[in-house]
Amino acid sequence: MSVPRNHTAGGVINGKFYVAGGRPGDTAASALEVYDPATNVWTRLRNMPTGRSGIGAAVVNGELYVFGGEQPRQFSEVEVYNPLNNTWAQLAPMQTPKHGIFASVIGNKIYLPAGATQQGLAATNINEVFTVNTASTISAASFSDRLASKAIVAAFGTGLAATTQSASSQPLPTELGGATVRITDSLGATRNAPLFFVSPLQINYQIPADTAIGPATVLFTSSDGRASTGLIQILAAAPTIFTLSQDGRGPAAALDAFTFTPAPFDATRNGQPNVIAFFGTGLGADATDVDGNVAANVQVTIDGNPAVVQYAGRAPGFTGLNQLNVVLTAGISSGTHNVQVMRNGVASNVVTIAIR
Repeated sequence: MSVPRNHTAGGVINGKFYVAGGRPGDTAASALEVYDPATNVWTRLRNMPTGRSGIGAAVVNGELYVFGGEQPRQFSEVEVYNPLNNTWAQLAPMQTPKHGIFASVIGNKIYLPAGATQQGLAATNINEVFTVNTASTISAASFSDRLASKAIVAAFGTGLAATTQSASSQPLPTELGGATVRITDSLGATRNAPLFFVSPLQINYQIPADTAIGPATVLFTSSDGRASTGLIQILAAAPTIFTLSQDGRGPAAALDAFTFTPAPFDATRNGQPNVIAFFGTGLGADATDVDGNVAANVQVTIDGNPAVVQYAGRAPGFTGLNQLNVVLTAGISSGTHNVQVMRNGVASNVVTIAIR
């Protein structure tokens, strides 16, 4: 190992052996290292948030979970390490602080039998089980897993919240019905997410501002102590368009930019091509919840033909919502037409508009 110490727990992920913690008083009590047998090299990784020894460790779904320990007090802390972005997140604690824990995995459950509740004392018969729940996060507009900072997203799982509740004020709360969502980004920064809606099976939230590009870990905690985790990928921009069906397909959530009426739309207005306002999310941090117009680097096509974008940016009065004012292509015919948005090489879902 690169740092000598009396380590206390380890686990294997993708053929590599991870070692965490150390004896009380060791300078490496918080250290995490990984050994790669293919190269015979140890690598120092991000420290545990809580340095300790006598911890239990288990690997579930490619993540390292550590439990309890001493340094010198008894710990109930539960923390999880994500090797994809080299970050730790804190989960709901054990009911009983203890050390000297042996962890066993069956399915998505980690069993934590025995352990000692005080330093130097014999093992206790207090047993606990930790359930690893997972939740998936997707764009609330298109159900795509490509996401951007400040985008409106939806998470699906079980036990995400103990009640059903919607936010009733602005700015959005970061705790709703006792439920919270915390995102740890690729740089290791952890932020609370603004919440639109919570329920046991679904939470709608906004990716926090300043979330770094790259893989991120999401931690969902309900008021009754249940926790779920998920992995997401953050891009600089990931445009999506809302639809009337709310599944990202079919007729767009759009209005005539002059009359504010829904489809079907007039092809022209005062002899010129009409302008249609589309609503979506994921244009990027510089185009969401801040004033400005990024139309110069946003592309829109109608039936594969380039269309002029007059405005792309925030939708005034709505958190996380983007608006795009698009000029219909000259000579567009009556009927149904396909529309798609692109920014930074990332294309949105394909939606439709109806022309009279």
